[in-house]
Amino acid sequence: MEEQQQPPANGNQASKSETERTKQVTVAGWTAGVSAFFLMGALASNGSWPMAIGVIAVAAMVATVCYFILKR
Repeated sequence: MEEQQQPPANGNQASKSETERTKQVTVAGWTAGVSAFFLMGALASNGSWPMAIGVIAVAAMVATVCYFILKR
């Protein structure tokens, strides 16, 4: 049996939801991209193991923030 999904009663609400999701993806992408740019610069300037551990920690925090941005 095939189920047919009914369109939302208000087309404007669906458009608003898609716009909100697009904004969330854009924010998460910029957050991850800018932080990755600076983290790679920091790692390139000082390639020691304490710096690598710091970069990994900050990258994990950024990943967590992006996860919660996209989860909403």
